[in-house]
Amino acid sequence: MTKHKRFAIAAGIIIVAVLVGWFTYPLATILTALLLTLAGGYGALWRHRRAGSAALVRRWTDRAKKHHGVANYWTILRVSSWWTLRRRARVLRPSLNGQTWWARWRQTPITELGTRVIRSGWLWVMSSVEEHGITLGGPRQGKSGRLASVILDAPGAALVTSTGGDLVRNTAQLRSEGGPVYVFNPSNVGGLESTLGFNVLDGCENPRTAGERAADLLSATPLAQGHKEQEWIERATEALGAFMHAAALGGKTMHHVQRWVADPDAAIETVLGILRDSPEPTIGFHALQFFKLGRPQSSVCMTITPALRWLADPVAVACASWGSFDVEQFLAQRGTIYLLAEKDGPVAPLITALAGHITRTARRVADQQDYERLEAALTLVLDEAPSICPLPLPAWTADSGKRNITLHIGAQSLSQLYDRWGEKSAGTLLTNCATVMVFGGTKDPAGLNSFSTLAGGLLTPSQIQQLPPLHAVVFRNGMLPVVGRPQMVWHRADHKAATRKAAWDSRVAKLGAICRAPFARAIAARRPVRQPIAALPAGGTAVREHEQLVEQHGLR
Repeated sequence: MTKHKRFAIAAGIIIVAVLVGWFTYPLATILTALLLTLAGGYGALWRHRRAGSAALVRRWTDRAKKHHGVANYWTILRVSSWWTLRRRARVLRPSLNGQTWWARWRQTPITELGTRVIRSGWLWVMSSVEEHGITLGGPRQGKSGRLASVILDAPGAALVTSTGGDLVRNTAQLRSEGGPVYVFNPSNVGGLESTLGFNVLDGCENPRTAGERAADLLSATPLAQGHKEQEWIERATEALGAFMHAAALGGKTMHHVQRWVADPDAAIETVLGILRDSPEPTIGFHALQFFKLGRPQSSVCMTITPALRWLADPVAVACASWGSFDVEQFLAQRGTIYLLAEKDGPVAPLITALAGHITRTARRVADQQDYERLEAALTLVLDEAPSICPLPLPAWTADSGKRNITLHIGAQSLSQLYDRWGEKSAGTLLTNCATVMVFGGTKDPAGLNSFSTLAGGLLTPSQIQQLPPLHAVVFRNGMLPVVGRPQMVWHRADHKAATRKAAWDSRVAKLGAICRAPFARAIAARRPVRQPIAALPAGGTAVREHEQLVEQHGLR
């Protein structure tokens, strides 16, 4: 029903009521009409004054001062709470459209719709599966504990990057209960064995895939940091994409690609000969253009070389030489992948290539689904993202949320984001993320002043820097900042239960070994030591005794 129809119906009801009242109680009708007219006029005047810009700003200022610059309970409940997620359940999970509200509330866990961010009093600030988040905190401030809790809350598949094995130890056991768990560890971090292989050339028979893979490899190089040399990056992407496409078509390896980059003159005939069979002629023109660059050719080769440094590491080569990863099956099984690498190490391009492959495939799968969303959201927990997984996050965060691809980015400080993506792109990244969590302990003056400005100056840089341990301030869209305690993984009931079970199993195994040890020693002591005759020296005593026994018993 339109607004005009509702107004016409209301006006008709009022006219009928006035006519009935006029013929029954005229005086009462007149007084009632006067009172209603006065009330309506006062209400219209109050709404007019309240709707003005000055009144709106005054109300915001008064509310902020009243609550000392932070959000109150009512704002949290209205903007970013479990109640908000429940109201948007049919949007976040398209399969719930055909269910009643009672079935949605009773059968759908809240973690299927979002994750807990921070607790303020008795209310949790929530973040939905279509909203991205950034967590900033230095070493031992609680950043890893908070991201581990996000991993356990992931409703669907999860991709995790880390520079250590703490996230694996805290979450792998519980995540394995809901789907398969894989580890990709080309740097041998923490001694964890890789259970997943990823052939970098897999799928590069398609020119588009080769170009995307080359862009991911180059995005992790120092020259791409801050996009300072965008022209050389674009040329290097075209050349490396052509080489990888040729290697895939010709049955070559990444070592051949490295050799072609190191000596382009010797690779002209081989590369151009293979690319004649390419389904896309344009990629052959890119290779020909590279070979005819002249002096700038060496600059392009120098741009590509850092992206291939991992080929000097036998462990990384072993991880990147086998395996064809089925991303669609991984999403359907709600699995978990841990990508481990050293900070600013040579395998960062390899980690970025695998993460980019999974994310791009998930975006294409989402585009083919109803409502262009993944039914179970893919969660990317990118701890130390600027160092080990510098994907084009400023661009990806713009439209990944509507596909239920959620990014939770971990970094040490705001300046680290500026150094990796540049000030403008880092600003875009912060704008696209609905939640920004800042732990205490940071000593970056520019970052502290920026966050104090976001808080309207009511939270001073000193207050943000001196937050108690395991406390943080959260900036959310549509509400004032919230100061509280994020959910740490070691405070969760499921993590505590899993830790107790693992400790109990370890004690039982040790007790069993202790109990079996005496019996094993006794059996070993009673067992005769038998030595084969062939091991004895020829003509020895044992041999002569054996021959005498054979003659006595007529066994010859």
